[in-house]
Amino acid sequence: MGSLIALPKYTQNLRTNALRLKLKSGTLKSISDVSSYLKSIGCSVSKWQAKRLRNELGFKATLKESKPFLSEQHQKNRLNWCKEHQSWTVDDWRKFIFSDETIISIFGPNTNPYTWKEDGAVSRPHHVKQTVKYGGGSLMMWGCMTAKGVGYACQIFDGNMNSQTYTNILGTTYKDTLDYYDWKHKDVIFQHDNDPKHTPNILRDG
Repeated sequence: MGSLIALPKYTQNLRTNALRLKLKSGTLKSISDVSSYLKSIGCSVSKWQAKRLRNELGFKATLKESKPFLSEQHQKNRLNWCKEHQSWTVDDWRKFIFSDETIISIFGPNTNPYTWKEDGAVSRPHHVKQTVKYGGGSLMMWGCMTAKGVGYACQIFDGNMNSQTYTNILGTTYKDTLDYYDWKHKDVIFQHDNDPKHTPNILRDG
């Protein structure tokens, strides 16, 4: 039937909107998919035309975000948790102390691997992602934060967090945070993930 441009305005808008919905849903994963879909609804266009139309609709190629996988059960659990806590007040949430560990690398991952560069241009420093053998070194840290401000942090020197190390942190760095804000453990809600090293018997019994 020809390209979208050759179609009557009303028909063109309908098919353009249909394409926009397909792109939003993630069903079309490549320009070939876009071209094939347009052909299936009566618009025979080249890949170049399909790419131009996709760009005109505001869809640009971008890196996918990395996020933890959430199963259907995970999603149900989170929804139930939200429903259970929907009546909480600001003061209730102020009781939380959030904690986590992180690895800090000298040469960490580049969060933006793309750069602007002219065709044929010589590479300049900002065009290059620098790497060193073995990552250049790193350290592991544990820290926490509260509604009143950040808590104390400490380095995990051997880079290996186990239940004994974690128990020691709770008895020192975490306790120092409670003392600094003049809190008792019973007055706060201490948050950590479900990693087995965070819930050993020695902690539950204590």
